Amino acid sequence: MEIELLAIARNSIKNGAKGQNFEVPEAIKKRYSEKMGVFTTVRNGGMLRGCIGFVSPLYPLWEAVKESAILSVTDDPRFPPVKGGEVSELSIELTLLGKLEKLDLLPGKSQGHFSLGKEGLYMTDGIRSGLLLPQVATENGLDAEEFIIETAHKAGIDPEQVFSGNVEVYKFSARVISESSSA
Repeated sequence: MEIELLAIARNSIKNGAKGQNFEVPEAIKKRYSEKMGVFTTVRNGGMLRGCIGFVSPLYPLWEAVKESAILSVTDDPRFPPVKGGEVSELSIELTLLGKLEKLDLLPGKSQGHFSLGKEGLYMTDGIRSGLLLPQVATENGLDAEEFIIETAHKAGIDPEQVFSGNVEVYKFSARVISESSSA
């Protein structure tokens, strides 16, 4: 599974950088037809180069991987689009998202509501929204409160509003697949 999904992402990025389409084989489409949320994270030399995905399970997994991979290197507003010569230097990580579960957070009582490093957070105030993948907490040494605050920042929401009842907060489980873990 891991190698096939990473191959979809890699080939989509490689062809997309050339302005070409990558056609996913029918057998792969059938194998990964379940709809699932997914994010593609791309790094160059360990530095973030793009990360885009789909929170909701809108597309079959194969299509979500293909589209998020292309978008991560062409449409992440934080970075210029990846150039063809850079593609071979990129490492790819896929995060397959589980179902969103609503949380009722209380100020200062975030411990135990979600499993830090194993579950990510998504929040929205109806206008803005943002998400942090579970590995962000681990990679940045964040505790539960800091993870909530950073998710709010990512969403463009004042962290003090998170506990006001006007912000919906969700947790989700995730399965991370990276080129280093599948080798």
